[in-house]
Amino acid sequence: MTAVVKEKVFKGRKRGTLALLLSLIALGASGYLYYLANHIVHNAEARFDLIEETARANMANQNAELASLNQSLENLDHQVVSLSANSTGVINHELNELVSLANQSLIIYNDVPATLKLLKYAQNLLANDNNAIYVELKSSLTADIDALSHLDLVDPTITASKLNSILTDIDALQLVVKNNDVVTGTPMMYDQSSLPKWKIFLYNIKSTLLGLVKISKVSKNDGLRLLPQQEVIVRQNVKLDILNARMALLLHDETNWNYSLNDAASSITNYFIINPQSMNVINEIDELNKQDVATVGANINNTLKALNQLNDLNQK
Repeated sequence: MTAVVKEKVFKGRKRGTLALLLSLIALGASGYLYYLANHIVHNAEARFDLIEETARANMANQNAELASLNQSLENLDHQVVSLSANSTGVINHELNELVSLANQSLIIYNDVPATLKLLKYAQNLLANDNNAIYVELKSSLTADIDALSHLDLVDPTITASKLNSILTDIDALQLVVKNNDVVTGTPMMYDQSSLPKWKIFLYNIKSTLLGLVKISKVSKNDGLRLLPQQEVIVRQNVKLDILNARMALLLHDETNWNYSLNDAASSITNYFIINPQSMNVINEIDELNKQDVATVGANINNTLKALNQLNDLNQK
């Protein structure tokens, strides 16, 4: 009986111990699960805090950019208002620049195409402006543009090409040659008092060359006749006239242009055999001599006067 009781007691204790052990295991598992849950919650809260902080920083940056953009828009509005208020001053400044450059192109460089281009820019600038202060200037621009457009302009490239062609043709012309009855010719004299130094230099060379030429006459009706060794000198003298004319073309020197071409034509008439070939060269020289290389009288005085009146009005 006692043994049975003891065995029952032992079994009861064993079961209690097992129950306690299971309880402890369950408690530990619950604690571990609680720890994991808390860890997950803390990580989630940390992530939410980081996301929230990043969102606040982005919001602050966006607000700063928006404020900067608004400030830029305000500044742009002020500039637009300022430009609108000063539009007349801006236009007047551009007009003065364009007209000044146009006058410089015409007076200093004799460049009529460039002058026309600049004046047309000024005209287009005022095309849509109906301000009454520009009425006189518009009229003056139109008048000066029309006057310059109807000038008989010389194309320097084509004209220089024709001069070069004449230089080539001179080599093919036949000189009048005689081997006896030789007399010394008298060199031509030039008034050098008002000529630039480079022209005086060319004239001195020509005078020296002509002084070496010996000429004679067979009869009253015969042309001037040269020794064979003098042909080169006379031919080079005519070429020098053509080269001098080409220089005058570049410098828009009407006086030297006419003189050089007249002298070349005269030399061909006096020293070369008159035939269709020489007459063709003389006719070409005469045609070139009719061209006005100086554009004398071309000006934009009407535009300058109207612009000065406009400037005086704006200063009051």
